[in-house]
Amino acid sequence: GTTSTLNGATAFDKYDEVYVVVTPTDGEDEGDPVATDSITIENTSPSAPVVSIDEGVDGLTCLIDAESDDDDGDTIGYTFDWDVDGMPFADADTSIHTGDFVSEDDLSSDETWTCTVTPDDGDASGPAGTASVTVVSLDSDGDGVLDGDDVCPGFDDPVDTHGKDRKSLV
Repeated sequence: GTTSTLNGATAFDKYDEVYVVVTPTDGEDEGDPVATDSITIENTSPSAPVVSIDEGVDGLTCLIDAESDDDDGDTIGYTFDWDVDGMPFADADTSIHTGDFVSEDDLSSDETWTCTVTPDDGDASGPAGTASVTVVSLDSDGDGVLDGDDVCPGFDDPVDTHGKDRKSLV
Protein backbone atom coordinates (compact mmCIF):
# COMPACT_ATOMS: atom_id res chain seq x y z
CA GLY A 1 0.00 0.00 0.00
CA THR A 2 0.98 3.61 -0.38
CA THR A 3 -1.29 5.19 2.25
CA SER A 4 -1.01 5.43 6.03
CA THR A 5 -3.69 2.74 6.61
CA LEU A 6 -4.58 -0.63 5.11
CA ASN A 7 -7.87 -2.50 5.21
CA GLY A 8 -6.86 -5.67 7.06
CA ALA A 9 -9.78 -7.64 5.66
CA THR A 10 -8.48 -7.31 2.10
CA ALA A 11 -4.79 -6.35 2.39
CA PHE A 12 -3.42 -9.49 4.03
CA ASP A 13 -4.19 -12.96 5.34
CA LYS A 14 -3.55 -14.67 8.65
CA TYR A 15 0.11 -15.46 9.34
CA ASP A 16 1.30 -12.77 6.89
CA GLU A 17 4.14 -10.66 8.22
CA VAL A 18 3.35 -6.98 7.86
CA TYR A 19 5.75 -4.07 8.15
CA VAL A 20 5.92 -0.47 7.01
CA VAL A 21 8.68 1.23 5.01
CA VAL A 22 8.70 5.00 5.34
CA THR A 23 10.74 7.16 3.02
CA PRO A 24 11.13 10.68 4.37
CA THR A 25 11.09 13.60 1.97
CA ASP A 26 11.34 17.36 2.32
CA GLY A 27 9.64 17.96 -1.00
CA GLU A 28 12.91 18.10 -2.90
CA ASP A 29 15.07 15.28 -1.66
CA GLU A 30 14.21 11.82 -0.34
CA GLY A 31 15.96 10.36 2.67
CA ASP A 32 16.89 6.76 3.31
CA PRO A 33 13.91 4.38 3.66
CA VAL A 34 13.19 3.28 7.23
CA ALA A 35 11.40 0.01 7.97
CA THR A 36 9.40 -0.74 11.11
CA ASP A 37 9.46 -4.00 13.00
CA SER A 38 7.14 -6.56 11.45
CA ILE A 39 4.03 -8.00 13.04
CA THR A 40 2.42 -11.33 12.24
CA ILE A 41 -1.30 -11.33 11.55
CA GLU A 42 -2.94 -13.72 13.99
CA ASN A 43 -5.80 -16.15 13.40
CA THR A 44 -9.30 -14.92 14.18
CA SER A 45 -11.47 -17.44 16.05
CA PRO A 46 -14.86 -18.32 14.56
CA SER A 47 -18.00 -16.77 16.02
CA ALA A 48 -20.55 -18.72 18.07
CA PRO A 49 -23.15 -20.69 16.11
CA VAL A 50 -26.87 -20.25 16.77
CA VAL A 51 -28.17 -23.54 18.18
CA SER A 52 -31.60 -25.08 18.86
CA ILE A 53 -32.93 -28.48 19.91
CA ASP A 54 -35.51 -30.33 17.81
CA GLU A 55 -37.85 -32.24 20.10
CA GLY A 56 -38.67 -35.18 17.85
CA VAL A 57 -40.71 -38.30 18.46
CA ASP A 58 -37.53 -40.41 18.71
CA GLY A 59 -35.51 -38.03 20.91
CA LEU A 60 -33.60 -34.77 20.84
CA THR A 61 -31.54 -33.47 17.92
CA CYS A 62 -29.20 -30.52 18.38
CA LEU A 63 -29.33 -28.28 15.31
CA ILE A 64 -27.15 -25.47 14.02
CA ASP A 65 -29.59 -22.76 12.91
CA ALA A 66 -26.88 -20.28 11.88
CA GLU A 67 -23.32 -21.41 11.27
CA SER A 68 -20.29 -19.65 12.71
CA ASP A 69 -18.48 -16.94 10.74
CA ASP A 70 -14.72 -16.95 10.36
CA ASP A 71 -13.00 -13.74 9.29
CA ASP A 72 -10.08 -15.75 7.90
CA GLY A 73 -12.34 -17.84 5.64
CA ASP A 74 -11.28 -21.09 7.32
CA THR A 75 -13.43 -24.21 7.15
CA ILE A 76 -15.23 -24.65 10.46
CA GLY A 77 -15.79 -27.96 12.24
CA TYR A 78 -18.18 -28.39 15.17
CA THR A 79 -18.08 -30.42 18.38
CA PHE A 80 -21.40 -31.39 20.01
CA ASP A 81 -21.58 -31.97 23.76
CA TRP A 82 -24.66 -32.81 25.82
CA ASP A 83 -25.33 -32.56 29.51
CA VAL A 84 -28.34 -33.59 31.55
CA ASP A 85 -29.06 -31.59 34.69
CA GLY A 86 -25.52 -30.19 34.52
CA MET A 87 -23.81 -33.58 34.26
CA PRO A 88 -21.99 -34.62 31.05
CA PHE A 89 -23.78 -37.15 28.84
CA ALA A 90 -21.35 -39.15 26.70
CA ASP A 91 -23.69 -41.59 24.91
CA ALA A 92 -25.10 -39.28 22.23
CA ASP A 93 -25.73 -40.75 18.79
CA THR A 94 -25.43 -39.21 15.33
CA SER A 95 -28.25 -37.76 13.27
CA ILE A 96 -26.65 -35.06 11.11
CA HIS A 97 -23.40 -34.30 12.99
CA THR A 98 -21.40 -36.64 15.22
CA GLY A 99 -22.94 -36.64 18.71
CA ASP A 100 -25.95 -34.44 17.92
CA PHE A 101 -28.76 -36.88 18.90
CA VAL A 102 -30.09 -38.20 22.23
CA SER A 103 -32.52 -41.12 22.00
CA GLU A 104 -35.89 -40.98 23.77
CA ASP A 105 -34.72 -44.08 25.69
CA ASP A 106 -32.18 -41.86 27.49
CA LEU A 107 -34.77 -39.22 28.50
CA SER A 108 -36.57 -39.10 31.84
CA SER A 109 -39.14 -36.68 33.21
CA ASP A 110 -38.03 -33.43 34.82
CA GLU A 111 -34.55 -33.51 33.27
CA THR A 112 -33.01 -30.46 31.64
CA TRP A 113 -30.93 -31.31 28.57
CA THR A 114 -28.40 -28.83 27.19
CA CYS A 115 -26.57 -29.10 23.89
CA THR A 116 -23.34 -27.14 23.49
CA VAL A 117 -21.86 -26.68 20.02
CA THR A 118 -18.27 -25.43 19.81
CA PRO A 119 -16.84 -24.21 16.49
CA ASP A 120 -13.19 -24.76 15.53
CA ASP A 121 -11.33 -23.41 12.50
CA GLY A 122 -8.40 -25.82 12.76
CA ASP A 123 -6.29 -23.30 14.68
CA ALA A 124 -8.61 -22.11 17.44
CA SER A 125 -11.99 -22.81 19.00
CA GLY A 126 -14.57 -20.06 19.13
CA PRO A 127 -17.30 -19.36 21.65
CA ALA A 128 -19.94 -22.08 21.95
CA GLY A 129 -23.64 -21.86 21.16
CA THR A 130 -26.06 -23.60 23.54
CA ALA A 131 -29.71 -24.60 23.74
CA SER A 132 -31.69 -26.36 26.48
CA VAL A 133 -35.00 -28.19 26.89
CA THR A 134 -36.74 -29.73 29.90
CA VAL A 135 -38.48 -33.11 29.69
CA VAL A 136 -41.90 -33.19 31.36
CA SER A 137 -44.19 -36.17 31.87
CA LEU A 138 -47.56 -36.29 30.14
CA ASP A 139 -48.91 -38.19 33.15
CA SER A 140 -50.94 -35.21 34.38
CA ASP A 141 -52.58 -37.05 37.31
CA GLY A 142 -49.26 -38.54 38.51
CA ASP A 143 -50.44 -42.15 38.69
CA GLY A 144 -47.67 -43.45 36.41
CA VAL A 145 -50.11 -44.28 33.60
CA LEU A 146 -50.84 -42.04 30.65
CA ASP A 147 -54.59 -41.65 30.32
CA GLY A 148 -56.80 -40.36 27.48
CA ASP A 149 -55.62 -36.82 26.76
CA ASP A 150 -52.19 -37.59 28.22
CA VAL A 151 -51.23 -39.78 25.23
CA CYS A 152 -48.79 -38.13 22.83
CA PRO A 153 -50.16 -37.51 19.34
CA GLY A 154 -48.77 -40.10 16.96
CA PHE A 155 -48.47 -42.85 19.58
CA ASP A 156 -51.03 -45.64 19.63
CA ASP A 157 -49.91 -46.95 23.01
CA PRO A 158 -49.06 -44.68 25.94
CA VAL A 159 -46.34 -47.09 27.06
CA ASP A 160 -43.45 -47.97 24.77
CA THR A 161 -41.90 -51.41 24.37
CA HIS A 162 -39.49 -50.73 27.25
CA GLY A 163 -42.35 -50.05 29.68
CA LYS A 164 -41.51 -46.36 29.96
CA ASP A 165 -44.17 -43.68 29.97
CA ARG A 166 -44.11 -41.47 26.88
CA LYS A 167 -42.68 -38.05 27.48
CA SER A 168 -43.18 -34.57 26.17
CA LEU A 169 -40.66 -31.77 25.95
CA VAL A 170 -41.17 -28.09 26.67
